[in-house]
Amino acid sequence: MKSNMLSFVCLLGIFCLITSFRFEKEKSLNGVFGEKGMFEIQLQSDNTFVYYHFKSGTEIKTTGTWQLLGEELKLRSDSAPKKMILNWKISASKNRLIAQKGTTTYMLYKKINCKF
Repeated sequence: MKSNMLSFVCLLGIFCLITSFRFEKEKSLNGVFGEKGMFEIQLQSDNTFVYYHFKSGTEIKTTGTWQLLGEELKLRSDSAPKKMILNWKISASKNRLIAQKGTTTYMLYKKINCKF
């Protein structure tokens, strides 16, 4: 009788331990980062991107592919302007891209519920 009770308590403890962990669904990197009117990056699930740069009323559009290497996002494009930032760091929550160019730090936040 004592061994049954001990087994039950052990199983109950293991059950409580297992159910106390939360497994979060992996957040997707796909979506739109940036601000309309300045520049934005659209990352698609097929590992392609569209980069928009708005300057003096002119829109510059660049397309290419993206690759995720750890916490770094690498953009590749044959038609990228010289000043385009190709390497970005991703925040742990995957809702912000961060890049440094010279003394300027750029942060692009992910837009919520964007459709493109």
